[in-house]
Amino acid sequence: MVISPTPTHPQDHGNRKRVFEICSRLKNMGAKIHFAHYASEHDWRDARPAYAEAQMRATWDGYDLIAPSRPLHMGAIERDHSIDEWEDPALSVYVNWVCGVQRFDAVIVNYTWLSFCLNSVPDGVFKILDTHDAFGKRRTMLEQMGIGPEFFHTTPEEEAKGLARADLVWAIKEDEREYFTRELGVKNCLTMLHAEPGNSVWREQISDDGFLRAGVIGARNNVNRRNLEEFLSVALPQFSHYLADVKIVIAGGCADDFLDFQHPNVEIVGRVPHVEDFYRHVDVVIAPIAVSTGLKIKVAEAMGSGAPLVALAHATEGFPTQEPRHLLRDFKEMAMELIKLAFDRDQLPGLAEGSRQICTAIDNHVQAAMAETYAQLIAREASHMCVVVPMAALDPSSLLHDHLWTAINFMRHNRKIALYLTGPAAPPKFDLFKEFGREMRVFAEPAVLNAMADTAPASWSAIDLSDLFSVRGYEHAYFMTDCHRALGLHTGRLKRAFVRHDAVTLAGGDVRALLEFLRPVVPCVVIGAYAPSLALWNEKFGIAVIATVPFRQNGDYISLPEVKSGAPSILILASAQDPLIPALRYYAEELGATISLLDPRDPAVRAALAYPGKGRDAAARQRALIGGAKLLIELSPSNEISTILREAVQRLGIPVISPLRGAQAGTMGLNTFNTSPASLLPLLRMIGLALADGNYAAWLGELTKATTVAETADAGWYFLWQVLAGTPLENREWENVLGVK
Repeated sequence: MVISPTPTHPQDHGNRKRVFEICSRLKNMGAKIHFAHYASEHDWRDARPAYAEAQMRATWDGYDLIAPSRPLHMGAIERDHSIDEWEDPALSVYVNWVCGVQRFDAVIVNYTWLSFCLNSVPDGVFKILDTHDAFGKRRTMLEQMGIGPEFFHTTPEEEAKGLARADLVWAIKEDEREYFTRELGVKNCLTMLHAEPGNSVWREQISDDGFLRAGVIGARNNVNRRNLEEFLSVALPQFSHYLADVKIVIAGGCADDFLDFQHPNVEIVGRVPHVEDFYRHVDVVIAPIAVSTGLKIKVAEAMGSGAPLVALAHATEGFPTQEPRHLLRDFKEMAMELIKLAFDRDQLPGLAEGSRQICTAIDNHVQAAMAETYAQLIAREASHMCVVVPMAALDPSSLLHDHLWTAINFMRHNRKIALYLTGPAAPPKFDLFKEFGREMRVFAEPAVLNAMADTAPASWSAIDLSDLFSVRGYEHAYFMTDCHRALGLHTGRLKRAFVRHDAVTLAGGDVRALLEFLRPVVPCVVIGAYAPSLALWNEKFGIAVIATVPFRQNGDYISLPEVKSGAPSILILASAQDPLIPALRYYAEELGATISLLDPRDPAVRAALAYPGKGRDAAARQRALIGGAKLLIELSPSNEISTILREAVQRLGIPVISPLRGAQAGTMGLNTFNTSPASLLPLLRMIGLALADGNYAAWLGELTKATTVAETADAGWYFLWQVLAGTPLENREWENVLGVK
């Protein structure tokens, strides 16, 4: 977002050209520009220029017009303005609102006197202040010219307060950067010159009347008027003395102050519809500026046109030039150089070529400053965690949603989150963003956003995953889906990959393929709730660090609402061929209960749990809503899916019975008060008690829930927190953390 008190269209003032060129460069670098126009300039106070507004809407990706709610550009209450004396609550409220409904990576504020609105920008957004001018000593400068205080002027102490609000300050020329850093203590300041796009409209020509036409163009203000008055008072007598055919051509708003000026060596052109026409019809451009602040935009514009330039040294401060005729000491020297050119016009082409070379040097300087700005932005982005998930994880009825909610809720306290959504596209559900939306930047596969069409929020960005890592430079990523094909050959600056293998499995991905892609290029941490599976990755695939982490950090599962009514239901995790199933079905019927059978190894069951949304058959969706179960019996060997389901029902307080079978049963005595009976009779007794005796069922549920807390403690989440905080993986303390190797 670019916040500016001046419009970008038309570019008929230096500050407008500055803002337009900065925005254009950023857009050419790939940025999306949201232009927030705080309409405070004179031509917007009593009118709403429809054509200019239409041009801005067409040029930038977003445009908002903010109407001032206070008198504008008021004189200072004391001797100088306080830094927030022109503060407008309307702009602060707007910035706070728009940052709440749209996610920005960076906010650029133009002018230090508008820095108050940076207080409304959320933490984590890169705040840039484009100063345009130094205002801390402006009143003194005006007094030296015999001009009373005008526009905004403040003290260095107040200016320092405004500059301190930004993460990065742009000074428009080097001596102002030195002032900001040395005198005002700004720690992060870059010189961002103004570069004009080279158009080389100037052409050497001989005027019809034989005069050397020396053009000056500028806005109407007291600084320009006073400089030009003093120059004319010195130069015109010199032209007469040497009988030099030099004509000063005055154009732009500053010409309004000279409409009554009559002299054979002065021509008043006035305002020009197209500035290029001015440069086409002068032989040389002059910059008679002895005192002012900021960078001279018209000097950059003149060199961008390819015109010869004659200027005082003060006018070219900040520009990379060693041309003597750009570094003149006073108005008398400037007049003498124009006299020489009037008698020897062969010097004009060489002077014009110098302008073009300097214009190239300025452009290189601006590119370098932009690159440094981009590097600082990326350095901030690099610390964010990129969480890669399938679209199904946005569906609150998907088990994947539960883990995504937990992961974001946990990691957001440690670092900012960038969410990347992969296909297949699904009807959008935005429950997650109501809670975390302001804290996340959301990206998606282009095909996903295309399929969502107008239902996708405007703040979501379409980008290929490989490009995302390449451009944004994320150093950490958390994978909940298999995306190795989308990554291609680019992992950018990725330093560590966290692979949530049970979530990848639940999403239907190939964990092995993902790890085989990632492991050669980045250290991997495999995370899951099922310890035997984690050990497999450690022993067979050489993954150095594994961590047992619950699927949820705490609380009930969002995707599994408990059903309070209906017939008692028993959920059994087992294959349909399990020999105990017939006996359990018969017993349940005798008790008036129903049985739901889920096979955790069945791909259809996995899909129903992960993708229960629109288009799935009703039976699969009902199986996914296991919250209606009054009892869970786990008969199948544990795997990633059964572990997730067991944890889910345990957190819901649903009793879980896990019979011991085979060799395990032989080592245990019969204990009907244990949640793991060793034979059929105690198992049936526990089922009967759980369905018939509410107190027993509640006790068994509490015992189950207590076991869940013990078995799925937050040691794994603590491990992740510490790793993200910078604790080395090799720290020997991890040997004492449950499930971490």
